[in-house]
Amino acid sequence: TPLLETIESLLAADQAPLYVVHFTQAQVVERAQALTSAQLTSRAERDAISEALAGFRFAPGFGRTLSRLLHHGIGVHHGGMLPKYRRLVERLTKAGLLRVVVGTDTLGVGVNLPLRTVVLSGLAKYDGTTSRLLNARELHQIAGRAGRAGYDTSGLVVVQAPEHGPSPRP
Repeated sequence: TPLLETIESLLAADQAPLYVVHFTQAQVVERAQALTSAQLTSRAERDAISEALAGFRFAPGFGRTLSRLLHHGIGVHHGGMLPKYRRLVERLTKAGLLRVVVGTDTLGVGVNLPLRTVVLSGLAKYDGTTSRLLNARELHQIAGRAGRAGYDTSGLVVVQAPEHGPSPRP
């Protein structure tokens, strides 16, 4: 299933908030921008986000991009962002205002958000030298963001099969 269809079906099944994991910052921003064409939030949800963002100062460049994405109800989270932007996305997610956050696997280290579902765009990441499969510890850390105690009673982890991979069995 194409990733957009997976996201839309999870939202329709009340599995939000979703954390969509990509393994590069460029992929994160590209996916978040692609999601703006989908109708992920209602008018009332977008109004509540606008109200929560009132008075927040976004710098030119990435700040303007993030502002536009947030107004569409899409959060972005990765290690290359200014801390004030990461904290803003975390605050909006904790307030229940963002249904979709697109980010890297860095969220798996020390950030506790009320995420019901984690969607992995794949199982391979570039480690600075080569592309390799995630090890069990890395997968556990990322998957462990779904259904955190104190926020939810269960979580869901979805892994997208690569386009070039084998077809599912009938």
